[in-house]
Amino acid sequence: MKSDKIDPIVAEISGARIGDQFVELTYTGGKSQVSAAFAYEFIAQSGGARYILKFFDAKDGLNNETSVLKQVNRLFQTESILESSAVKQMGYMPVPTVVGDSIELFNDEFMRSVDPSEYKILLETAARGQSCERELPPTYSERLKIVVELAKLLRLCARAKIAYVDIKPLEHVFWTTGTSGRTEITLIDWGNARTDATTTQLVDDIRKFCTFLPELIYGKKMLDLTNNGKYEYPIQKENDRRLISLLGQLSFNTNNPPLTQKYAQLVGDLVAGSLNEIRLQTKIVDVWDDILRILFEAQSAFERDTGAIVSWESLRRDAEAAFSVDADVFRSRDFARLCAPRLTSLASYRAWLLPAMRFIQTWYGKIDLIPQRGFDDCSERILVNDPTGLQDAFTKVGGVIRAKFNRMTLRSDFSETLLESLTHCADVIQAWEFMKEIEDDKMSSGVFQVTFSTSNLRVIDPLLADAYRKQCKHSVEITAERAIESAPSEPEPVPATEAVIEGEIIPVEPKAAEPPPAFNRRSAQLLDVYRNLKRFSHLANVDFFRDLNDFITENKDYETEIAARLSPVFDGMLSEVEAWIDGISPDRFIVPDAFLNSVDWLQNLPPAVEGLRVSVQGSELSIFEAFQDKLYTCQIDLARAGNASLELRQNPALRDSVGRIKMLRKKLDSENMIRFRRLLQEHDYVSVQQIIDDHYIEFPEMYERLRNEMAFQERNDEDQRTLAIINTVVNDLYHNSGNLETGKLLKNQGNIPYISQRLSDYRQRNAQMIEMQSELMNTKEFAMRAARSIQEGKRLSALTILIAVVMLIVGIVLLATSMSRNVSQTQMISQLQRQISEYQATNQALAQRQAEATPIVIVATMAPTAAAATPPADVPVVIVGPDAGTETGESAAAEPTADLSSESVPPIQTPVDAEAEALLSPSDRHLNALLNQQVRFTLPGNLALFGDAELTPKLQVGTVTDFAQDVGGKLVAYNEKAVQLEIPFNIFKDRVSASTQQNVLNATNIRRYSDTPGNTPLVFITMVDVVLTEPIKDCTEEATSFCHGTFSLWIERSGIENSIK
Repeated sequence: MKSDKIDPIVAEISGARIGDQFVELTYTGGKSQVSAAFAYEFIAQSGGARYILKFFDAKDGLNNETSVLKQVNRLFQTESILESSAVKQMGYMPVPTVVGDSIELFNDEFMRSVDPSEYKILLETAARGQSCERELPPTYSERLKIVVELAKLLRLCARAKIAYVDIKPLEHVFWTTGTSGRTEITLIDWGNARTDATTTQLVDDIRKFCTFLPELIYGKKMLDLTNNGKYEYPIQKENDRRLISLLGQLSFNTNNPPLTQKYAQLVGDLVAGSLNEIRLQTKIVDVWDDILRILFEAQSAFERDTGAIVSWESLRRDAEAAFSVDADVFRSRDFARLCAPRLTSLASYRAWLLPAMRFIQTWYGKIDLIPQRGFDDCSERILVNDPTGLQDAFTKVGGVIRAKFNRMTLRSDFSETLLESLTHCADVIQAWEFMKEIEDDKMSSGVFQVTFSTSNLRVIDPLLADAYRKQCKHSVEITAERAIESAPSEPEPVPATEAVIEGEIIPVEPKAAEPPPAFNRRSAQLLDVYRNLKRFSHLANVDFFRDLNDFITENKDYETEIAARLSPVFDGMLSEVEAWIDGISPDRFIVPDAFLNSVDWLQNLPPAVEGLRVSVQGSELSIFEAFQDKLYTCQIDLARAGNASLELRQNPALRDSVGRIKMLRKKLDSENMIRFRRLLQEHDYVSVQQIIDDHYIEFPEMYERLRNEMAFQERNDEDQRTLAIINTVVNDLYHNSGNLETGKLLKNQGNIPYISQRLSDYRQRNAQMIEMQSELMNTKEFAMRAARSIQEGKRLSALTILIAVVMLIVGIVLLATSMSRNVSQTQMISQLQRQISEYQATNQALAQRQAEATPIVIVATMAPTAAAATPPADVPVVIVGPDAGTETGESAAAEPTADLSSESVPPIQTPVDAEAEALLSPSDRHLNALLNQQVRFTLPGNLALFGDAELTPKLQVGTVTDFAQDVGGKLVAYNEKAVQLEIPFNIFKDRVSASTQQNVLNATNIRRYSDTPGNTPLVFITMVDVVLTEPIKDCTEEATSFCHGTFSLWIERSGIENSIK
């Protein structure tokens, strides 16, 4: 649709029937394109009333704007009936009135020139007054009246489930002063509006109204203020207390304002889907009431207060000072208290972020209650003025929320808006961190300019923009200074070493030499690398520590300058180690291996870096001393929590300290997991859920897996209870036993729907198992029919018997697989045993009938005895025909059948003969060849060591701390899942029983074997009391005596068998 085709048609209009009279119209020349329509302005020759004629493309179908406007007109005509509060009534028509939408209303010339199949039209009254985009009232109080009228309009539309959708205040709102002196508005362009709108659309109207509220206050579009480097967006630097209070609650938020508790709860209910449409619509109107309350309070403030002007920097200091007066006040979740600093100044990041965190916590609490501790941690970081710690804590919380949204099967359309608000919050945290580091002079100009110019921060933060301009100016000044320095100059005089004062010679300290230009360049490069990667585990992969070590070694004369220039790097090291220590503290229930190994870079810290002296909390310490104090305290805490011994070794290497801490933490993790499993076995789901809730935010992914495990166990228990009901009901119906309890169950008709629902749920969860059982019954029926046919004298071929047997075996295997996923272990075993016994009875009947008819023998490969190796999982079946028997036609002697029971095969302790070895797998043949021989192998880190062949968790001897290569020992035995090795180690003599010389105490350090026993690297720490294979020997005579002791350990094959030689 093009306007040049419509213009000649418009020229034919001379009048239209409006109401009950024909009104002559004159085209004013005003033309515009509104949404998908072309609008033309007309004026009535009598009275001067203005009208807008809109043309729509007929191919687009039904004209939405016409139907919406008609409904909105009816809504405001009955406003006094729908809205009882006079304060919230508008009392006039704030939208265009539909005059007509038919071509027949106009003069004949126009009707002949318009093709109804090509165009649809709408004639409506024009907006009254001035466009807000062209002109706004001169004072804030008058502009606020426009805002109040727009809020009333949208609120009444929300009550009728009408969403305006396309809220653009400057473009779509016109205002005028009514006859009574009251400000009146007209909201135009209803083409995108929706009747019978969804709750998401109604909530989005609230969000957009608050987001674009500053446009009506300042008279400029927000995008024009923030884009293209125009850092003029005034909200953050607002110095009018009345506007700060208004915008701080309604607009200066993320992309999801207003910042009120009612709105946060509404958003949470919307995303969670916990309320129906009617209750959500009621809550939407309540939020509009809350917005009107804030607007009315702002109006009252403008009426009674002239608004003393104070600098925004002064207001910012006042907001920051509020946190230092009484921080405990801001640890609550009361929105009124939390917003107090924010309503003092919008330039304080802390005042901005604190209520924003609680706002997110409120709406997410409607979806999932788990990460409450994470939000508390974020708030605490804000109160202690720690933007770096806040960024880490909020990243963790944001990850939990995003993961939760990704797992939701039915996601609300509003979810993306909430996820964007998380990103916006993260940007503000980053802005705060930048500003703090700039103020502390910890960020180089190059890093700041690169990061700032490529982030979202240059659009949303004028304070950061000011800092950016200052940095650019500073960079220009530095460049000019370097140009001057590079110019040739007079040689400087040699500084004097002595001075004569009043006839007395006084020595003069020579001036410290300035670092060379290469020093400044190298330090800036190292700082930039650190800023880009941040995490030291990543920095270690790019040889950062090697470069840092070389830099310190080459500039030993400037160590003080190095500590000052690179203080962000060293502070970051300390912060990361402190965060690691906090993350593995005894308060943590379980610590994943990824986090436990995240400071492995500390174990390989170069000597020059360890020895550099830096300022730590006002004291000058070497980096080694700073780390060692913290690590030793952590060791003490973990050792006490795990009842482990503590080595009082003086100044151990950082590598040993970290390894010891990791071992103590793994021991604690093993004990906690045993406790967790025990609670699950005891069906104490309340305690299990409490553990998960308390620690979820620490490592969300791991605790989500534990939560799923608990849910699976609960479902199994539910199935057990359902089966009990099934058995009770079936027993009563089948036997008619008259059991009193069962009779009560069936006698009460109210129980029938409950029983039906339980049965239906159980069948849905176990549909696959029930289908397999049905298939097995069909297979058994087929086999029994075959047996009866034999009894009647019919001969079966060998192929028929083979098919019957294979079908039976397949049915049993499928049943076992299904039941292992759907029922408990006890039920599975009993079901299998019953089905196997029936199969054996059928097989015997077949064999007996077949022996009378055809000499066919079914022979299964014999299961291995104690002296034979375990065969592969797929056991071959050999079919022997009549020719395989004796010459007389008698069947060959039947070999023993394979053992199908669930009992474990005894371990192999002696090599098998050549005939049995042919049946072994390649890995079994490898181990069989090395039995009872001295072997060498590798013990990888985190490898579990057990005391029995079944690898029972309660009998776990310990866990390997670090990678140990070329360890010696003797291969004693093996089975299908583990190998038994006798391994000699070095043991501290005092940890072995003096009477038996074989009993090793729990929590003993077991060290790498050496020819002369000594304090060798740690291999593992015992988790139980252990008995050695023989008394200790070769003990040294030193004060700290070490001995040789041999352990008999079972180790999972998958972790070690490939390295055994």
